[in-house]
Amino acid sequence: MNSYLVAIPLVSLLLLKAVLTLFWHLRSSLRSVQGPSAARWTLGWYTWKVWQGAFEHVNRDLHKKYGSVVRYAPNRYSFSDLEAVKVIYGLGTSFPKSPWYIPWGNPGDNNLFNERSLAKHAHDRKQYQSTYSMSSLVNYEAFVDECAELLKRRLSELCAAGQAVDMHHWFQCYAFDVIGMITYGKRLGFLDKGEDVGNVIHALGEILSYSTLVGIVFPTLHNIFVPIMNFLAGSKGQGGAYVTAFTKARISEAQSNPKAVILDDSDTTTQSFLMKFLAKNTSKPDAFTSSHVITGCVINMIAGSDTTSISLSAVLYYLLKNPSCMDKLREEVDTFTANGQLSTYVTYKESQAMPYLQAVIKEALRLHPATGLPLERVVPKGGATISGRFFPEGTIVGINTWVAHTDRSIFGQDADSFSPERWLQDGDERLALMNRFWMPFGLGSRTCIGRHISMLEMCKLVPALVRDFEFALHDNLLQNEWKTLNYWFVKPLDFNVWVKPRTSAGVRCIFPMTLLQATTPTPKANPIVVDGTSFALNGKNVSYRFHVDPATGDLLLDHFGDRVTENPIAQIMSNGGGWSTQAHLRREFPDLGRGDFRTPAVHIKHAKGFTVCNFKYKSHTVVKGKPAIEKLPSTFGSDDDVSTLIIHLYDEYSSVGADLSYSIFPNFDAIVRNVKIINKSDDVITVEKLSSFSVDFPHENYEMLQLQGEWTRECNRTRRKVEYGLQGFGSTTGYSSHYHNPFLSMVSPSTTESHGEAWGFSLVYTGSFSVEVEKSHQGLTRALVGMNPCQLSWPLRSGESLQSPECISVFSNLGIGEMSRKFHRLYRQNLIRSKFVSETRPVLLNSWEGLYFDFDDKTIYKLAQESAKLGAKLFVLDDGWFGDKHPRVNDHAGLGDWVANPKRFPSGLDSLAKDITKLKVKDSDEKLQFGLWFEPEMVNQKSELYEQHPEWVLSAGEHARSETRQQLVLNAALPEVQDFIISSVSKILETVPVSYVKWDNNRAMHESPTPDNHHAYMLGIYHVFDVLTARFPDVLWEGCASGGGRFDPGILQYFPQVWTSDNMDAFDRIHIQFGTSLVYPPSTMGAHVCSAPNDVTGRSIPMSFRAHVAMMGGSFGFELNPDHTPEEDKAQIPDLIKLAEKINPIIIKGDMWRLVLPEDSNFPAAIFVSEDGSQAVLFAFQIRATTVLNYPLLRLAGLDPVARYKLDGGETYSGATLMNGGIQFRFGTDYDSKVVLLERV
Repeated sequence: MNSYLVAIPLVSLLLLKAVLTLFWHLRSSLRSVQGPSAARWTLGWYTWKVWQGAFEHVNRDLHKKYGSVVRYAPNRYSFSDLEAVKVIYGLGTSFPKSPWYIPWGNPGDNNLFNERSLAKHAHDRKQYQSTYSMSSLVNYEAFVDECAELLKRRLSELCAAGQAVDMHHWFQCYAFDVIGMITYGKRLGFLDKGEDVGNVIHALGEILSYSTLVGIVFPTLHNIFVPIMNFLAGSKGQGGAYVTAFTKARISEAQSNPKAVILDDSDTTTQSFLMKFLAKNTSKPDAFTSSHVITGCVINMIAGSDTTSISLSAVLYYLLKNPSCMDKLREEVDTFTANGQLSTYVTYKESQAMPYLQAVIKEALRLHPATGLPLERVVPKGGATISGRFFPEGTIVGINTWVAHTDRSIFGQDADSFSPERWLQDGDERLALMNRFWMPFGLGSRTCIGRHISMLEMCKLVPALVRDFEFALHDNLLQNEWKTLNYWFVKPLDFNVWVKPRTSAGVRCIFPMTLLQATTPTPKANPIVVDGTSFALNGKNVSYRFHVDPATGDLLLDHFGDRVTENPIAQIMSNGGGWSTQAHLRREFPDLGRGDFRTPAVHIKHAKGFTVCNFKYKSHTVVKGKPAIEKLPSTFGSDDDVSTLIIHLYDEYSSVGADLSYSIFPNFDAIVRNVKIINKSDDVITVEKLSSFSVDFPHENYEMLQLQGEWTRECNRTRRKVEYGLQGFGSTTGYSSHYHNPFLSMVSPSTTESHGEAWGFSLVYTGSFSVEVEKSHQGLTRALVGMNPCQLSWPLRSGESLQSPECISVFSNLGIGEMSRKFHRLYRQNLIRSKFVSETRPVLLNSWEGLYFDFDDKTIYKLAQESAKLGAKLFVLDDGWFGDKHPRVNDHAGLGDWVANPKRFPSGLDSLAKDITKLKVKDSDEKLQFGLWFEPEMVNQKSELYEQHPEWVLSAGEHARSETRQQLVLNAALPEVQDFIISSVSKILETVPVSYVKWDNNRAMHESPTPDNHHAYMLGIYHVFDVLTARFPDVLWEGCASGGGRFDPGILQYFPQVWTSDNMDAFDRIHIQFGTSLVYPPSTMGAHVCSAPNDVTGRSIPMSFRAHVAMMGGSFGFELNPDHTPEEDKAQIPDLIKLAEKINPIIIKGDMWRLVLPEDSNFPAAIFVSEDGSQAVLFAFQIRATTVLNYPLLRLAGLDPVARYKLDGGETYSGATLMNGGIQFRFGTDYDSKVVLLERV
């Protein structure tokens, strides 16, 4: 088309408009109103200034130059005289919105924001009003809490890399997910992914610029533009179209389940807005149409995110720009917290009692209201007098909130400064005046209907962030103001902030040494390098390299070990005359049936009966960060912590795919692998075996290190030579088991604690597992780790997939000890999700060995009193508290009936627990906490649950159900069993003040309906753990399975500590705890002091030795009855508790160095060094007294060699002296021990 044919009418239109403007101006009574000259004649000046994105400042400058009434465009006037507010926006006024609002919605939508008709707006607003009331919204606080917790988790993860955080982006993710929860009862996933889901944020930015500019120039043409734009957006399925499609999908889901649509939209219900809107539509379809439903949800999403994210950003920005204000707010928050007036999840009611918090929020929204253009209205018929001047009908008038909020006559001479104190001054008259003209959400009948949602989000989140995190401005903001862009909403563009948890939140944060001189960290080398079809994963000290064989499409390993910068020398091998060629190959994903006769990583039975697979490389994907594994526990990390390579394989003969995932945590030299099998055929296949990690080591000699044992002697280190042939271990108990732990270390024969190479493999799984090590006839050694194939046999229908658990491999070139420390740090920072992961644990007293089943409410209360008198912070009521019809007075009855025994607790368990939590702890202002024991996965035949649901028990057809410990196993693969467990435990935790739960499991699985039920069971129980730990995040959860029968990485995802063993004999415990520390952080170990002689071994050991051994575990406590404890022992307990509390932070967060192993010496020892190296605690033991060698020399480790350390407040020595010269102790009798605190001076 000739461009002149378009240009000529367009120019003509503009000229005509200019002529009409001139004619109007010459005749107008308002021609004396001042303003920019160009603004008299054309919209061009206003359009240009708005397009530049800073009109809020332009508008204020106009009033400073021209006075209280300013022309900013033809027939458009801005006011700074706040008396004009009452005329233009006051209740009962008839000033409709200007045409500028037309482009802010689709024609015909029931859109409260852009509706210009006063009557229709009033009608539609009335339909929505009750849903948006604050009395209704406080019922959604749990939704806000869930998103706030996820935001805090993301901030903790992001701070680990030491890079600045774009807080406005994360506030917008938070706001979107909160509004998603409230609107749909479901997050859209912004916080989960940390990204712009569906391109919504980007699209909203485009909508803002389009609507703002089109609304100025040609608003009526929007009705022509919008069908075209909707068509284009809909075809992409992004932005507003994505939100609309998401809304319609949620409506379809609800309507397909009529029972889900309530007919009650009262204030007290917590149904999502969508469900309430559907209820209104059902009851009043003519007044509240389907259009109201869709538009209400969509506008809720679009409008609700920007206002809240901008406001939250403003609050934090002004606090950081004014540190004294941050200090005052933090003091208020900390005081309320210390006084018990602030919950972990701050309630809206609690926030309203905090005057400085409210003042900070109001002041931030005063200085930076979300909107930055005049709130335009049209003078109604008959005209109106505003600020002493008559304005004829049709004139566009308005007030910019940025102008109103800096009026010195209202807000004082310091109106341009951030001063929350202005809202706390005496004098009701001045305060009332400021409140009347505080208008961040508009004024009058057109006030933002969603303002209460925004205030709810801010009032709950701000104090939580101030309490839990430290913030500092990035260096680009220290001396400069932030940059913003104003297209209606005034959005910050560069709000980069340093963040770190005030108290450790589960990650070690690298925070700038001085916040005022913070600089952007040097970019890191890419941990994943791809060269064609050669792949390299590089950590600080490790390289994992493999390539695609161009001839076969197979993946072949080149190197796994010390860091290298290029591929090793190519393999030189003979094909042996055509014999056994695959025996030479180091294969990444070995299969069965194609010439590799070693044990395979994958074994699939196809519909036609054959088991051959031929997986070939198809493509690969590299992503920053690490995708979560659906339904399974897994490590996590920010984009800077971890990177992931996914290799896509495909067997074209059977139409089966395999995705091999490789994630690398460079700081820990950790490679994390998992596999997903996808059935793309039309037939059913059966996965018989699927290893999570498979690696072929080169032709060298190796030894394998494992943890084996039995009940009461878990995790004993066993090291043996790798012989030719297949060797291995595993579990078929249904759990990881006492017998073998799902851990393997491959080491060189010369490797020690501090020297040599070590490869560790740890399976993140709680079910039956298999570890296989095979040295082939060609000398290569293959190691496989994964689910036990004896209990898999998983059928996959067309389109279905099977996801393996992940396996973590850590490499160390500095011995076994460094391998352990890397596992410890990785697990604390990137596996355990609990808020308690880095928190000091309360010293506890557990009732079990002191009382067993012999107690009532008086006995328990007396034991709790004794606990508090000794200085324990937590009292735990163990087995025997439940069962009504079948009371749990022994281990024959009651399991499954999770209701308090009314005979033992006639006033109720909740009443007893409340009395216990009123007890004051010795030498402390704290009150005693209360904990409970559960075993929810089990049932006694003598129980109401079994009488009602015998079909819920694991069984195999007509085979007899074998009992162990007089109990059976509930089939957690069944959704109804999962729901029962969740409901039963929740009811107790919701009614009893429980701060700790011990989750036990006292028998293995025997009969099972199908082999795949074992894995289905684990998926079910992980779901239970996930729901309960998320629902009760303030509960400290401890895992247990007759001791350490389920001490594995899978359980640690949910429970930050595990009962290490039922054996509390201190001599045995040294072996158990040292062995467990081979892979698991000491912070995760539960370790208690029992009475003497020990119930398991009959051995009598001094109280101090028992306690010192137990102090090496993160959760220290006692299992004894003080009334039956010798006075000599009892007298030591208060001081032992004080010592345990003093050193516990080092145990929880520090590094452990095993100095002398108990299997190697009569004098085992270990040292724990704090994160910053400023403190350390040394444990040294003598097992048997001797007439010689009673002055053993002990060389320390992990200290700063140039620093000086004070030992127990006495002598000082350099770190080098302590590590190289060592310390000599003089021990006395059998079972003598020393605990020494070292502090850097």
